[in-house]
Parts: sequence; structure tokens; C-alpha cells
Amino acid sequence: MPNSKGTLASVTLVLLTLGGCSHRAREPETSPSPVPVVIRTVRARKVARERLVPGTIGRAHQAVLSTELGGQVTRVAVHTGSVVRRGALLLEVGVEAAQAHLTEAEARVAEMQAAAALAAHDETRYATLLKQGAVTPLAFERIQRTWIGQEAALHAAEEALAAARAAFGHAVLDAPFPGRVIWKGTRLGDDVPPGARLVAIAGGPAEVRIHVGIRLYRRLTRSTRVRVWSGGRFYPARILARARSADPATHKYLVKVLLTGRPAYGAYARVLFTIGQRVRLVIPSQAIVHRGGLTGVFVVGRHRHVYFHLVRLASSGRIPGRRIVDAGLRAGEQVATRPAHPLANGMTVAGRPPHG
Repeated sequence: MPNSKGTLASVTLVLLTLGGCSHRAREPETSPSPVPVVIRTVRARKVARERLVPGTIGRAHQAVLSTELGGQVTRVAVHTGSVVRRGALLLEVGVEAAQAHLTEAEARVAEMQAAAALAAHDETRYATLLKQGAVTPLAFERIQRTWIGQEAALHAAEEALAAARAAFGHAVLDAPFPGRVIWKGTRLGDDVPPGARLVAIAGGPAEVRIHVGIRLYRRLTRSTRVRVWSGGRFYPARILARARSADPATHKYLVKVLLTGRPAYGAYARVLFTIGQRVRLVIPSQAIVHRGGLTGVFVVGRHRHVYFHLVRLASSGRIPGRRIVDAGLRAGEQVATRPAHPLANGMTVAGRPPHG
């Protein structure tokens, strides 16, 4: 029995010793430290009221050239994208046939001019002889009719020559103004019919032509503030012209907007018209978080815990360093910006000075 008591006491001592070691090895549990952030308040403020209309960058001067005469394309001097000066050669269509017709017409005029001159000389000579009684009135009338006929034939030949020259001019297509070739619809050796569209050229300052509804149209004036977003930047712009009547098919009005700068021709553009002011919710751009294709902010709640809220941002009316919120927040709520490390739902935050 005494040995049993000694053994029990030894076991108890070992267990107490192990328990004490286990207690000393366990670290005390502590809560995570608050994440330093800058806390901002969602405020309502007056911002510019803008209307956005999509469009495409064009040029103030645009022309589609064609030929009144059909024929074979005998020369192509440009390609799409070529920069040309006014009067530069673009295409030649049926030049050989037009040149042959012109040469024939010029020869015909020269022949008729000689014949008319000879008939005029005879008419003058017979008029003198008639006064002297050397020829009969009947002979003079015959010479006079010949002279009148030759004059008529000369007039017809001159009209034919003018038509031949015009045809030759149509066979040679020149640039009507300085610009860039934006489209070419034919190749060397093609046979084209009369009136076929062959090449298009655009030049002058950049512009956007858009169509707007009656409500926006009534609010637009020459003094309306306009900006055009294209290629990742804004271009200053102004309203150049407004159509006085609507398109009968779409019931919309054409508005031409002239840009300052050189945006890429044919590029997609968004025209923003400032048509007044309205009260909107505004937050710092630094508060916006994009996660998994979702856009939101971390709202600071009770006890400085943060929670992710989805928001819908306005597509227009941007303010430097801030964004306009269409939905998802209320005025007076607080949002976290510039966190020391990424936030998650339920984290505790601690406010710090904006410039800390």
C-alpha cells in the first residue's frame, strides 16, 4: 500500500507539471489591429448636368467623287489614307477614249473655222459685186445661205468641243480640296459604269455629326459648352451648325460639332453637352474598389467596422479626383480611402489625417 501511494503522488506531480508547461506555451489571443485609412463623408453638391451622345470623328469637308463617263481605270495615283493637296491627281478613267474624242472635236472645229472664214469672204465679195451689178441677187442669196450654214456648223462644232473637254475633265479625277483619301472603290484595270462612286476624300478641321432628339435640340445654342471624348482624352469643341428641321424618318435633328485638335479620323467619340446643373452625390476617386468585376466602396459603420457596398457610377460629369454616384450610397455616409493594406468585410479601421 505505501508503494501505491508513492506512485499515485508521482503521477499527479507529473501531470501538474505538464499542465503548467502547456499553459505557459499557449499565447494569449488578441484582436487584429485597426487598419489605418482616410475617412471621407459622402456629400451632395451641384455638378454640371451633361448629356452624352455617341458619334464618329469626321472632317468638315467630305466628297465622294465619280465619273460621268464609264470606261477602264487607266491610272490610280492614291490609296486609302493618302494625304493629297488640292488639284492632286487621284484617278484616270477612260482617258484614252476621252482624249481621242477631244482630238477629233478639236480637228472638227479647226475645219469648220476654215470653211466659215472662206464662206464669210465669199459673202463679202458677192455683196460688193451685187452693188456693182456684176452678179444677180439670186447668186448672192445662194452665197449668203452657204455662209450662214457654215456659221451654224462652226457653232455646233464648238459646242461638241466643249462637251469633249468636259468629258476629258471627268475622265481625270482631281482632289477638290486638301485632305486625306478615306475610301477607294476601284483598282487599276477595272471597267466602271457611268456615275460609279470611285473615291472619297475628307479634309478640313475635325468634326462630329450627330442626331439628337427634340428635347435636347431645344436646349442647345451656339454658346452651349461642348466636350468630345475620343482616344482616351477630351477635346474642346463648339456647336458649328444645327439643322432647322428634323429628319422625316427618325424625327431627329442633325448637329455639327467642330473640334479643336487632331483626333483620329473615323474614331468613336462621345459628345458631352453641358446643359445646366443638378445636385449629385460625390465621393473621392480613391474610395472606389474594383473586385471580381464589381464596383463598390467600403462604408465605415458602427465601431469603425467596414463593409463593401456596390455602387453605380455616373458615366459623365466627372470631377477631377472625384466621381459622381448614381446609386448605392446616401449623403452623410462615410467611406474609407487610402487604406494601409487591402480591406475586407468586417475589418476595423482607424482614421488618419488625409496627408499623413
